[in-house]
This record gives sequence, structure tokens and C-alpha cells, in this order.
Amino acid sequence: MVNLSLEKLSPPSSNRLAEDLPILGMDFARWVGAEFPDSPNKGIPMITPARIESKVGSRHGATAVEFAVAISIFIILVLGMVEIGRGFMVTHLLANAARNGCRTGILASSSNTDVNSAVDTTLTNEGLSGATTTIKVNGVVADVSTAQSGDQITVVVSLPASRATWLPGAHILTGNLSGEFALRRE
Repeated sequence: MVNLSLEKLSPPSSNRLAEDLPILGMDFARWVGAEFPDSPNKGIPMITPARIESKVGSRHGATAVEFAVAISIFIILVLGMVEIGRGFMVTHLLANAARNGCRTGILASSSNTDVNSAVDTTLTNEGLSGATTTIKVNGVVADVSTAQSGDQITVVVSLPASRATWLPGAHILTGNLSGEFALRRE
């Protein structure tokens, strides 16, 4: 522990005060006032703050530019994640619409009109429109009214990605999103 006393100090007769009495790297001659021989406070401790060169003021412009670049990248990433999430959600909604259409199609008295109506109703309730519905019986496009008991009925619902986006003008999702469901005819 260093004990520094702030008592009245009288400078030594030597002119080499700073060399004779260095304390922790401070300019001791300035600390005791020996640097100012005509000063009325000669010999009284006088602590002056160290001069710190600050570059903070000259960095304001650089900070703003760095922030602008970083926030732009961050916003693009967040909007991209939202759009990809929306794509997954719409794919799930299309699969659910295909499931509802397929459940309607496996009934003995149903036709393609009934299946399309069930799919369109489900999508309208979810806020989607413009979907294309394809109905297959045993892997071939056909009317469900021609299916026999035990035949596999597959309903495929597809929607252009541009109709599902929440971000107008963003082309993160391209092509078609689709959902598919298959059941056996009763």
C-alpha cells in the first residue's frame, strides 16, 4: 500500500524535482507546484487531472454508419425468418385443406365438386385463395365418384408462393407451396 500525504511540501533546492521524487508515474514537480515558481500556491499540493485524448467525438459518424449497416442486415434476417415461417404455416394449412377434401372424397356419395368445395371452404376460412386442387384415384387423375371401395384417393392442394407471402415485393419464397393427403375409399 502506498501512503501519499497531501501536507504542505516545499520543493527541494535542486532543479531536478521530477527526477528525484517520482511517485507512481505522476509528474511530481507539477503536483507540488514547483513548475510555477511565481505561484502563490508554491509548495501546496495541486492535483490536476491527466489529459486524456478522446476520440469519442470523432466516432459519431462512424457509429451511425455501423449501426445502419448492422440494423439493415438484422432486419433482412428477421423478415426472412418471418417469411420462411409463413411458408411452413401455409404448407400446413394446405395439407389440412387436402385432408378435409380427402375425408369428403372417401364417402360413397361424394364427387369432385364436393371435394373442391370442402378444400375451398377450408382455405377461405384460413384466409387463402387461388389454390389449385388435384384429385387422384389410385395415382391417376379421376373423379372420386368412379372409385371403388378400397381405392386410394389422394388430394393435392397447391398455391403459388406469391399468394401466401406477407411481405409484398419480397421474393424469398418462390414457386408453389403444396399439401397432400391420401385415404382409402370406404
